[in-house]
Amino acid sequence: MAVGAEVPRSVEDIVQTARSVQRRVKRELHDRPEAVLAAVAAAAFVAGAAVGSRLGRIVISALIPFGIQHFLATSIGPRLAEYVTSLSEDHEEGSNGTSPKAQPS
Repeated sequence: MAVGAEVPRSVEDIVQTARSVQRRVKRELHDRPEAVLAAVAAAAFVAGAAVGSRLGRIVISALIPFGIQHFLATSIGPRLAEYVTSLSEDHEEGSNGTSPKAQPS
């Protein structure tokens, strides 16, 4: 993602970003395979160092809850709340013994 780019706000934005990154990587792999190999090797080295060290694992463990909280608050949370609300409303409508789908005429 470029500096100053918008933060993805939904799952669709994440999918679209992933597809654009995939296309860019394929294009770069065709044009400059050595640069892509170097970038992948550097990312793997950094990830391995972070996960392999005690401090890296502590930092990752501390950041995961914040990432989950941000993800729930920005993309999944509102949809999940709407879904649960609709479930509870459907249950309340059906609590009089009739199914909300099969209302008497």
